[in-house]
Amino acid sequence: MQEIYLDNSATTPLAPEVIAEMERVMREVYGNPSSLHSAGLAAEKVLSAARRDIMRSIGLRAPAPSDYKRLIFTGSGTEANNLAILGTACARRASHGVKRFITSADQHPSVLEPMKRLEAEGCEVVRIPVRGGRLDLGALESALCDSVQLVSIMLVNNETGALYDVKTAFSMVHSRCPNAITHCDAVQGYHKLANFSPDATGADMATLSAHKINGPKGVGALYVSPDVLRSHKLSPIILGGGQENGMRSGTENLIGIAGFAAASKLTFDAAAAERSRDYIEKRLPDGVIVNRPPVRAPHILSLTLPHIKSETMLHYLSERGVFVSSGSACASHSRHVSYALTEFGIDPREADCTLRVSLDDKVSDEMLDVFISALASGTASLVRI
Repeated sequence: MQEIYLDNSATTPLAPEVIAEMERVMREVYGNPSSLHSAGLAAEKVLSAARRDIMRSIGLRAPAPSDYKRLIFTGSGTEANNLAILGTACARRASHGVKRFITSADQHPSVLEPMKRLEAEGCEVVRIPVRGGRLDLGALESALCDSVQLVSIMLVNNETGALYDVKTAFSMVHSRCPNAITHCDAVQGYHKLANFSPDATGADMATLSAHKINGPKGVGALYVSPDVLRSHKLSPIILGGGQENGMRSGTENLIGIAGFAAASKLTFDAAAAERSRDYIEKRLPDGVIVNRPPVRAPHILSLTLPHIKSETMLHYLSERGVFVSSGSACASHSRHVSYALTEFGIDPREADCTLRVSLDDKVSDEMLDVFISALASGTASLVRI
């Protein structure tokens, strides 16, 4: 049975080029990048080259070695988000008054949970509405004040595919609150959207993840602007040997980082992904609703079933070799209805009947036809709630 993998927002398969580079580093480079002997220097060379390649992939076409400290390697996108949020709070702990942090209401758990911790510690957290997949810029403007420390807005929602106007949002923040830091969780948009650059969006910090772009799991990165580094507006949250210019201690995952760099040099055909998304939409069985944000990423499609629980349909499709999801894989063990969907404006009962289809740029029409046929069969035969 042919497997049809349509869950690329959860993770992606390793690209052949990535496997080849990881195998090369695994065989040839065994030193610790912090060691001063020749084996360590060889490892440091791989690390520096990877940092250069990934920085080029986010718009820094010819970064100088002095710029390399602007990219901090982490163990995941989740860790990078935690570093951005908790590291900002830690750096500003000595300042007086109640500190305000702002985020959107549909953020990934790796943003919302650190925000909850700050709230429990006495900080004020403002969550901006995203009804219908549109960031409420009026609410953001109203929330801005002198006590704002950080504004964290995702680039693309991982469940609805909503593409947010972070450039306008961050421009507003920098204008009204010049001392505030802007952070963008760009995990679902990086490499999927043409010409993404933190500098172009006004993001002081941006989170990236390797396994969403056909790289390995267990490695992410946080881009940090020169001003944030120079002004010491970010403190490390993992302490130890001082790796990553003191911002993330622990021996670097050199094999994973090499794979990340190889993945960063791949191309993604956004137009092909968008064609596949439109192909599905035009052939959906009766009763299936498309949850369509006003502006959306090309590779994510949110579908609400006609009173059939998403979990029931997931099992039905999986038995036929078709893999989709019901939302964020990071929240798949939660018993609660997706807050990202309810914040979008979907009724909780309907949110419990919603699937996420996330595409790569290589899926064929024939593969999509298998999915569409299985979905139609399931909607016709499964028990309604």
